[in-house]
Amino acid sequence: MWLLMAVFVLAGCQTIEWCMDSGTEIPWQVWAMLVTAATWCILMLNIPSRAQRRFEQFIDWLSDEG
Repeated sequence: MWLLMAVFVLAGCQTIEWCMDSGTEIPWQVWAMLVTAATWCILMLNIPSRAQRRFEQFIDWLSDEG
């Protein structure tokens, strides 16, 4: 999940840079993506490692379904 959040942050920063260079408005989805990544990182840093492992297992279980 850390890699996915890093990709989100990189994509958001590149989109903001592209919008500023081309003079277009920055879409709200970019800000939402950056807020999502920041929130996830804050949550992961503030919960105990045991609960963090359980949370990551839960996310893996959700992603394996379907």
